[in-house]
Amino acid sequence: MQFHEISAEKPCAALESIMKTAAARSDRYLYEYECYELFQTVGINIPTYRYFPLSEVSQISAWMQDSKKYVFKCQIPGVLHKTDIGGVKLFVTKESAAVDAEQFIAKLKSHQLEGILVVEMAQFHTKTPSHGEILLSALIDPAFGPVVCFGLGGTTVEQMKEFMPESLLFIPAFVNLETSKEWRTRIEQLPISQYLLGKIRGIDKQVNSLNDIIQPIAALQKLIINNLTNAHFIEELEINPCVVDKASGKIIALDGVVKIGSNSCSQQFLANQCKRSMKPLYKTGLFVAPKSVLLAGVSSKVLTNPCTVVLQKFLEMNSQQEVKTQLFCIHPQAEELFGVKCYKSLAELKKHVPSIDLFVCGVAAVAAHEMLVEIIETGFCKSSFILSAGFGETEKGKELEKDLREKLNQAVQKVQIQGDKVVENVHYPLLNGANTLGYLWKDLINTVFVSSKKSSSTDAQNKLIETKNSNIALLCQSGACMITRLSDLAGKCSPMFSMSVGNQIDMSNVDFFEWLLQEDSFEQFIQKEHADPAMYQQLKKIDQDKATLKVFAFYIEGLNPTDGQRLIRLTQKARSQGKIVIIYKTGRTKQGAHAAAGHTASLSGSYDMFKQLLSTSGAVLVDQLDEFEDTVYVASAFTQKKIEFDKKFKVGILTNAGFEKCCYADHLFLKEGSSNYMELPDFEETKQQLIQIFDKYKLSSVIDLDQILDTTPTIPDLGYYEFAKVLVQSPEISAVLVSPVPETHMIATVTGDCGTIAGRDFMTEPGSIGHLMVKLAKECEKPLIVTIESGWKFEPLRKFLADAGIIVFDKADKAARAINNVVRGLVGWTGK
Repeated sequence: MQFHEISAEKPCAALESIMKTAAARSDRYLYEYECYELFQTVGINIPTYRYFPLSEVSQISAWMQDSKKYVFKCQIPGVLHKTDIGGVKLFVTKESAAVDAEQFIAKLKSHQLEGILVVEMAQFHTKTPSHGEILLSALIDPAFGPVVCFGLGGTTVEQMKEFMPESLLFIPAFVNLETSKEWRTRIEQLPISQYLLGKIRGIDKQVNSLNDIIQPIAALQKLIINNLTNAHFIEELEINPCVVDKASGKIIALDGVVKIGSNSCSQQFLANQCKRSMKPLYKTGLFVAPKSVLLAGVSSKVLTNPCTVVLQKFLEMNSQQEVKTQLFCIHPQAEELFGVKCYKSLAELKKHVPSIDLFVCGVAAVAAHEMLVEIIETGFCKSSFILSAGFGETEKGKELEKDLREKLNQAVQKVQIQGDKVVENVHYPLLNGANTLGYLWKDLINTVFVSSKKSSSTDAQNKLIETKNSNIALLCQSGACMITRLSDLAGKCSPMFSMSVGNQIDMSNVDFFEWLLQEDSFEQFIQKEHADPAMYQQLKKIDQDKATLKVFAFYIEGLNPTDGQRLIRLTQKARSQGKIVIIYKTGRTKQGAHAAAGHTASLSGSYDMFKQLLSTSGAVLVDQLDEFEDTVYVASAFTQKKIEFDKKFKVGILTNAGFEKCCYADHLFLKEGSSNYMELPDFEETKQQLIQIFDKYKLSSVIDLDQILDTTPTIPDLGYYEFAKVLVQSPEISAVLVSPVPETHMIATVTGDCGTIAGRDFMTEPGSIGHLMVKLAKECEKPLIVTIESGWKFEPLRKFLADAGIIVFDKADKAARAINNVVRGLVGWTGK
């Protein structure tokens, strides 16, 4: 999936003149008649109107037409809500105009009335939840840039949004709605659109076609995009209400509020600047494979000191590698620490080495700030891992963090784009943190400063538990979230790359995502740093490993400026390569947004906007952490299989319990738009084979063949294998889900003492359901999922199946939700 984009054009002189005039005012708002002029320049339909200064109000009656009704609107500087002061007069006619104008002026005499805007009253449709009123607005979001909003309008728009989240839709301004199937579908399926298109029972069609809905949205997109290059730009714009004219079936703007801002910040959202990071991301590999490391904050007295733990890990890695990493420490007194040479300052170290690949900073925030400023100014350290806390978490720390952000912003401003190439400042140092727990790259590096001995991701010998599913990158703002996800996923999947980014002073989740999608960072590094290729062969190997990553799992609290727009584009890129993006986003409530901001001091915008923009771009957004883990687990397995997504995805389901049958039918299709990408099979080609097995086990007399196979608890272990094998071999089925409730006496599902008591041990029976499912998994290339409900006695069976590479769940609804999420992420929002 790839959205076609619209590009900025040079705005017309009339439009520039209108905005320049408004920008000179103290409140920077356009007058309403200027709003009409603005809308008219881009093709947004407006009613017939004319503005009359007080000196010309005597001409109003002559301008009006017979048999038509008009509205008087006051023109008073600073007054946006005219009805609050009685500044709107309805049902004015040619005959009543003179008297109405006289009374109108007298009533508003004390409000510094400048003139009257006369607007022809629209005859519009009123049959929608908002009585025919439509909202069309635009804003520039710090993360996502220019965004257009469309949906139910009127004075109750905020209340409507509370109980109907899909009452409004946020649309990126850069997406071309003429060619984007995904966004056209989202717009068409909005509640307001369903009313306007006559798709609600008992409601007549109000617009001629979907294009009548899209036209004003596209016009507003163009208006916002074109103004990114202006000296002044549209800071906020709201048309509330728009209505559908009964005569033409066109949407027209009745009211408008537009505020103009100086264009110091919107320049960063120019399309070519948001397609890639302005940072030299080719250096990112140095976080993972540095040849020289400097540590500040190591203690010989406190062995659990975070920076000391990281140094010990580097020493351990050196003991296992032929090519050693050079290690240095900054310490005010010590000559050496744990055999590593110490220097009193960066200045002293610079006398002995030309540069450092990775700086690990574990000193207090004030001291860290001093060193980082020097690094930013000199570029002495190419990358920095800042585990220090106390930046965004305290008032003093916030000032230090703000200063670092400003200095980094000044450094990145030196980066320029020439044509399609980024001309980078190679001295720009990449900073990860502050307040980050560390990161790891499987079999290569681990800088997490808490002991791995307690992690469930390691075995009794403290070695990482290996799984077949390691094609995952886990990108988290919270280090605690990262390590707990690694523990929870242990035995199911083991991410190749796990990164915690903390406060995102510089490097963000999105920056690491972009680097992971790059294919040539090794070549860029060698070329731009003039480095010895032989020394950095690990960087080349990392590029090769990056190509195997198929699942990108994000825990996001907030986004840095412009990162939202870049995340949309990177998600599209990943999707076009058959990869999947899974996101758990905090800050979904006012309280949650406050907690996220307090934790990482990062920006938290509207969750509804975030969800709509990213899900329509192809990402999977989940609401719960267990759903996040389940989806990552299934995605990791599915993306290693050869699955055709050029048609609707069909899951063959086999269960022995009626409640599970209902559960799967519900939860597989619980997600929005699921019928676009998923179906249950009809068994057209395999019906006779299935009936033969039904007859073999005498099921036909008690249950019918259905789209979800319910075998009842009466069939033996072999029956599940026979049914499942038919499903696996069916060309219409993409994945098979076997879900036996294990407490039936007909199948062997327990082992050990429990097996002795039950009289059957699945481990010792080659014909048990466990062994047969493992046999089936080896025979087929399609994803095989097995759900084993019930408690601890069946944990050995679940582990036995999981160790064989089968996707295993302990709850039917969890399995169904995860499958739905993954298929939606791989197929796309609208399906095929």
